[in-house]
Formats: sequence, C-alpha cells, structure tokens
Amino acid sequence: MEGLLHTFCAVGSVVTSARQPGQNPVVNEHSWSRAAVVRGLLVVGMAYGGTKPADGAYTVVPTGRIDEKEARLRDVNKLYAETPNDPYVFGEKAQLEYDLNALKYNQDFSAKLTSELRSGKGHFIQRLTIPVDDMNSAVQFWTRGAGALVRSSRLVNGMNVTVVGFGPESLRLDDGAKFSLELVEAGADSGPNPLGEQLEYLQLAMPVFRLSQVMAYGGKIESAYGWTLLTAPGGVQLRVKIDETRRDPFEFVAFRVSNLKAAIKHYEAQGMQSGEPYGARKLNKKFSIESSNSIFEAGD
Repeated sequence: MEGLLHTFCAVGSVVTSARQPGQNPVVNEHSWSRAAVVRGLLVVGMAYGGTKPADGAYTVVPTGRIDEKEARLRDVNKLYAETPNDPYVFGEKAQLEYDLNALKYNQDFSAKLTSELRSGKGHFIQRLTIPVDDMNSAVQFWTRGAGALVRSSRLVNGMNVTVVGFGPESLRLDDGAKFSLELVEAGADSGPNPLGEQLEYLQLAMPVFRLSQVMAYGGKIESAYGWTLLTAPGGVQLRVKIDETRRDPFEFVAFRVSNLKAAIKHYEAQGMQSGEPYGARKLNKKFSIESSNSIFEAGD
C-alpha cells in the first residue's frame, strides 16, 4: 500500500510528521488579532466615511524592514496623539505594532537557524520546484488568489521560471527565512510530470484566505468545512486552514511513497527527524467546537 510522508517545509528544521498545534508561538501579545484589526478598520472606516487608506501596507504575513517600520510607527504615534479618533491612523498604528512583533520574532528565528546551520545541527528547506502548464494562471492564483509575492522571474533555456512565496528566502533579512515555490512553465505537451506522481498535496496555514478570490483566480474548491481542500491551476492539490500564529503560511509538503519505511530512512539520512505516524493520532477527549475543528489530539 502507498503511504504519505508529511514533511515540514516552512519552519527551517524539517521533520517527517504533522505539526502539533502548540508548537507555534503567538507573536502578537495584544488582545487584537491581526485579522480582527483589519476587519474592524474596514467597518469603522465605512462608518466614519474616511477618504484615504492607511499607509501601513497589508500582506498575508508581515514583510519589510524593522527599522523602516519603527520609523513609520514613530510618525504614526504622533498623528495618533493628535487625532486618536481617526480610524485610519488607529488601524495603521495597530498594523505596524503587529508587524514589528512578528518581524522581531522572525528575526530571532533566523538568527537561531543561522547558528544551527553553521554548527551543522540545523537544516533549512528553501523551495520546491513545481512544473505548471500556464505560468500566467499559476502566478495569478498564487498572488491574487492566495496572497503570495513574486520573488523573482527569469528565463531558463527559454522557459519561464518564477519564484513565489510569502517573503524572501534569505536568512539575513528581517522578513526572510521563508519557503518558496519555484514555478517552471513546462507546457501542456511537455510529457509526464514525475513530481505529479509523487506530490500528494501542499498544506498552508494562513491568517486570511478568501474563497471568492481563490475561485476568481482559478482555484477549484472541493470542500471548505474547517479545512479548505482545493486544486490550484496546474493540478497542485492544496489543504488550507486559518491560523494567525504561523510565521510562514507554508506548513508542510505531503509526498506519496510506495515504501514508507524506506522513505523515512532516506530522509533521516539527510538530517531530518521522523515523528509520530500521522494515522496514529488519538481522539481528543476535551474536544470543543468552539476551540477546534478536529476531534484528534494532534490536529489536522
């Protein structure tokens, strides 16, 4: 029988197991969640009849430099002191404070990972290469549908190669240490795709995921109850859940293998660590519909 090998791609060190819910730190210590601030800003803005958007740019996960955001926050704090009832000033202030919390956590993560890599104790998977039939459709889906950013685009032997992700891969940048997808335009008549026979699905955990945008830009929704199961342009299967605590929305990659034990042995030889089998989870006796969408202890 075929098995599934679940491999983390977004947290630097790679393990062959599903993530435990408690492993992700909450980077925002304020009572306001990031999504709540954005939703609240839109509602209040319409009520007040504001005429301009906040200057703090919104991305799926915070991007940019810490020093630039700190400088902007100093200016915004002055504006807030003068006009505390301005919803746009309040919204940008909240956004900048959240972004700085997240970026400082990301900076600490990158520093720790860099130290582990230099000592030979750490591993960091930076990207996965996926062939696509139509580059324009794939890029439209990942950027406009899922909120990813285009990191680079170039021609290699006449083929379009575009990298998308939720931040840079570099460990030296404040918003770096992110996983990326390298999309290679192979064309519909390029023959069989070996990766398509091995890649089961990609799993993402995102603070915001708009089904209307996903469908508008080519995503085919299979189900959206708790989890969203869908197919991206090019045939890539995705599983997406809402999670505001993820440092990087890419959570893990699931590969289809014919010999699970041999596959685990192979990846362990590359420095990875195996975890508890995904199918061996126990029922959660404290399950509550208000706190979880899973009846399993390990989460889905």
